Amino acid sequence: MAVSSRVAAAFFGALPLLFISWKRKRRLNAFAKQLPDALELISRALRAGHSLAAGFNLVGDEMADPIASEFSRCYDEQNLGVPLEEAIDGMTHRPNLDLRFFATAVILQRQTGGDLADDP
Repeated sequence: MAVSSRVAAAFFGALPLLFISWKRKRRLNAFAKQLPDALELISRALRAGHSLAAGFNLVGDEMADPIASEFSRCYDEQNLGVPLEEAIDGMTHRPNLDLRFFATAVILQRQTGGDLADDP
């Protein structure tokens, strides 16, 4: 096998990995851009008297992917019997630090019995 064909094979073999990496980065960036709007929507739902799970469902219904699918999955897991804290923790497996902070704050607030709808 010639050197040029090995180089071509390595290049074309790496293309699917590069494409997947590019798509992943693009999805994570879109998620990060949508997160503040999603948190604002949840905050408004809580102030209107809805539950936290209903706020997650609202984000899933009203917003676009990728954030809608993540919050819908969390809502669906909770409806299927997974405790809400575990469903929220399951969302944090995405590499988004802001989402991890949100999940930690919500879980801590629910465990200590605070009101999520209170303004700071």
